Amino acid sequence: GIKNGFYGFHTNEIFTNNTTNDFINLKEINHREVSNLGGSILVSDRGGLDIEKTLNFIRKNSIDIIFLCGGDGTHRAAQILQNAIIESDIICSIVVLPKSIDNDLSIYDHTFGFKTAVEESKRALDSIIVESQSNYNCIGIVKLMGRNAGFIAKEVCKGSQAVDFLLIPEINSNSNNINEIVNKIYDKILCKGKCVVVMSEGIFFDDFQNDEKDNGGNFKLQKCENIIFDKIEEIFKAKKCRYNLKFNEPKYMVRSVQPNADDMVFCNLLGEYSTHCALAGYYNISLGTVNGRMAMVPIDVINKYSPRKLDIQSLAFNEMM
Repeated sequence: GIKNGFYGFHTNEIFTNNTTNDFINLKEINHREVSNLGGSILVSDRGGLDIEKTLNFIRKNSIDIIFLCGGDGTHRAAQILQNAIIESDIICSIVVLPKSIDNDLSIYDHTFGFKTAVEESKRALDSIIVESQSNYNCIGIVKLMGRNAGFIAKEVCKGSQAVDFLLIPEINSNSNNINEIVNKIYDKILCKGKCVVVMSEGIFFDDFQNDEKDNGGNFKLQKCENIIFDKIEEIFKAKKCRYNLKFNEPKYMVRSVQPNADDMVFCNLLGEYSTHCALAGYYNISLGTVNGRMAMVPIDVINKYSPRKLDIQSLAFNEMM
């Protein structure tokens, strides 16, 4: 296993049977223990694709199959790398196992990590619900993962009857209606003495557009909650209404937990099917479930339609509403 994402291909070290700073001998790993861990033993990293260094690494170590695990950024890099491999007359297949906690990769029913994220995010919501019930005029806000799409927030709300407002990028791309939102929160406080808000991290994105990107090529997200906090303080102060504000952002708690049973089963299937596909000679593919069945999808098709967004006209969204 190559550590540190694409940066792991930058090393001049040669593969050995020993675990080093750059490699992990997966044969030495207790896979029963690893499957119960959160995070990644291979140490993930964003960006780092260097075609020349990667091709040299592949040649030097006589690699003929590369399994990549990641989201839309990894799929974009995988297509670039596979094209470079073909142009260089190197025989090496790239197979991508789609991983996106946000579930924003196109084509697939879901990606691994999503169901675990929903389950853990629901715990964060439950704690905020208790806080909102236990404090005077309490506004409880949960900020969940969802850079481009509100899939996690939507699923969490479907599992609860106590959420008053849902803010997602598909609807709340800017803060033009922030006064209306906060006034509705105020009305809910007057009516019930409490209010629970679930929001995705990508809301109000249009307000923060800039050219600053992370190493994975994604625009850096800003703290959208500050817009809501400031407006709540302004309006409630003007109305002379005393309130309590409780906020929970379980991002790293969600990322670090062990996978749930659904994701464990799904990951086992992905491992088996991806190995069979690679050994059968397939390349430049991504693998996941489409309409409930395991399917190979060309990487360029995933890139063409990703990232996807939540369809707010869909039956699933209306069921939640």
